[in-house]
Amino acid sequence: MNQGKYLYAVEKFGVAVRALVGAGDVRLRLYEAYESILPLQPRDLPEHLRSEFIEVKEALSLMPPEQEDQGTLSATLRAMSDEEADRLAKRFYEIYDQVNAASYGGD
Repeated sequence: MNQGKYLYAVEKFGVAVRALVGAGDVRLRLYEAYESILPLQPRDLPEHLRSEFIEVKEALSLMPPEQEDQGTLSATLRAMSDEEADRLAKRFYEIYDQVNAASYGGD
């Protein structure tokens, strides 16, 4: 049994989900959520979630910076539609839910 194996990922995605809940522009909340999961590596998640985790991180860093003091995350969020931002926010929750289940032996 792998109980507790993914608690670090649960913690980081839990912080991300809490950042996504609330008022204000979803892009600003995605920024905070992304920063929460930044320390995670694919190996910190169950194998079946690793590619989805990578896809989410890549989806938030697609665009090159428009200015010297801007990162790829800011540039990507600026160019993102409301629908795409909403879809990514939901993916954060879905990953959190699945990694939480896996941390209690549902791997």
